Amino acid sequence: MFMGYSFQEKQTWFESAALPETSIAKIGHVDNTCPCHESNTCRYGKRCNCDANEVGADEGMLYGLQAGITKIYVLQDKMQNAGRFTVGPLQCKGNALSTNAVTMRSREVPLKTVEWKGKSFNFWFRTRQYSTLIASIASSSGHYFKIYLKEGQRLEYRFNLHDDNVDDPRIFDRVVGLVSQSPLNDSAWHRVLVQVKSNELRLSLDKQSRFYSMMGSEILNDETFNSPLIIGGDKNEGGLIGCVKQLEVDEEQFDLIDAVRKAADSTHLSEGCQDFCNKGGNPCRNGAHCIEDYEALSYY
Repeated sequence: MFMGYSFQEKQTWFESAALPETSIAKIGHVDNTCPCHESNTCRYGKRCNCDANEVGADEGMLYGLQAGITKIYVLQDKMQNAGRFTVGPLQCKGNALSTNAVTMRSREVPLKTVEWKGKSFNFWFRTRQYSTLIASIASSSGHYFKIYLKEGQRLEYRFNLHDDNVDDPRIFDRVVGLVSQSPLNDSAWHRVLVQVKSNELRLSLDKQSRFYSMMGSEILNDETFNSPLIIGGDKNEGGLIGCVKQLEVDEEQFDLIDAVRKAADSTHLSEGCQDFCNKGGNPCRNGAHCIEDYEALSYY
C-alpha cells in the first residue's frame, strides 16, 4: 500500500456495526496507530507502515464494540497514490454485549460506574418514563454533565464546563436538545453518545447528532471530573426506571453486572434487562398491548 492513514490527523477512520457514527482511528489496540507501533517496528519510526510514504502494509484486529467494520472513510492527499483496504470476517465469541445489561427499579437508587476522563461515553437505555434524569456526573469544582429525558421524546444534555478562572460559573450553564421523531419511552432500546474531539462535543441520540463548540473559557479533559459517571438515581431530581446496557466509557467497556453486585444498595437493581413483553411472545390475552412495569418487576 502506498497511501498514508494519518489516523492522528483525522484523514482515515472507521465505523463499526455496534458504534455507528463513532470514529475509530486505529488498527489494533492503541488509538491513532497500527500494531507495528506497539512492537516498535514501524518504518522510519512512523505510527503505521503505510505512513512511510512508500510501498508497505499494515494488518491487525479491532476488538469489542469496535469490531465489525461497516464503513471506511479516507481523505486522500493528492500527492498519494492509490491504496487498498481489506476487511476480514468478523469473529464472535461469547455473549457479553447481550448480557451486559441491568434493570433499575427505583428513581432514588443510583448505579455508580467509573470516572469519565473527557474522551467519550455511550450506552443504551429503555424506559416507560415520561421525564427523568438518565445519567449525570459532577465535580467538586462545580462542573457537571447531565442527560435528561423530557416529555417522552426529547433528550437534553445539560452541562457546565467552565475553567477555574471565571468569576461567575453560572453563565456557562448550557443546554443542547435532541428531539426524536418517535417516542423515547416506548421500552425500545435507544442509544446515547457523548464524544469529544479537540474543542467540540458531539452529542448523539440514536442516529441524530448535534455539535457544540466549546468557548475559550470552557475546558474538558481528564481532570475536569473527579467523580464517577452515575446512571439514574437522584433523590432530588429522580432517576431512571428501566434498563441500561453496553456502557462504554473512554472506549473501554464497563461491566454493569459487576457494578450491580458491588453496589452499596442493590435492592432495586437487577442483573439483566426485564423483558416480559417480548420474550416468548406477547403474554397478554386477546391481543392486548403489553406494557413493562420495571418498578414492580412485572407487566400489565
